[in-house]
Amino acid sequence: MAKPRLGLAKIASLILDRLALIMFGRIANSFNSVFEMDQHLRRAGIEAYPQLYTARAFLHTLITLVVSAVFVTAIIGYVENLILKVILVLIPIIASLMVFLAYILYPSSKASSRLVGVESELPFFAAYLSTMARGGVSPESVIERIANLKIFRYIREEARRILRDVRMFGRDILTAIEYNVYHHP
Repeated sequence: MAKPRLGLAKIASLILDRLALIMFGRIANSFNSVFEMDQHLRRAGIEAYPQLYTARAFLHTLITLVVSAVFVTAIIGYVENLILKVILVLIPIIASLMVFLAYILYPSSKASSRLVGVESELPFFAAYLSTMARGGVSPESVIERIANLKIFRYIREEARRILRDVRMFGRDILTAIEYNVYHHP
């Protein structure tokens, strides 16, 4: 059996993730406990380890700060106006803050999108579910069918999460549904 090959992008991503955990693992852990990032990520449906997610945020913020500082240092010598020099000096700070805020606010945005999407599809799903239940189809079969349908985008993702919990984690169907409901925005 042949070994699966990792592409260059995947290897680079793994190296950056390892570097992020080495450099910012402790501070990310403290940040997560204060701001409860694990709950935010779970509600958003983001399948990432919270410490790694936050360590990535810190690493990408640092990379943005360094790259933009190098860029500004290369340009600032050619600028004569003092106001433009001050603005150029502020660019690395503002850019890195924007990257960090984007990482921190993304789970909230994703959770909101998840909530709105499911709420918009829920009336149609309820009609579909009641029709299937009247036909005598079991709840697990209904969820399997929903997971493969093309008409429900957000409900389909929720059904896939429920099936993952049943098949991979050995939960029964009702426990998996309750777990999904509990962690849904």
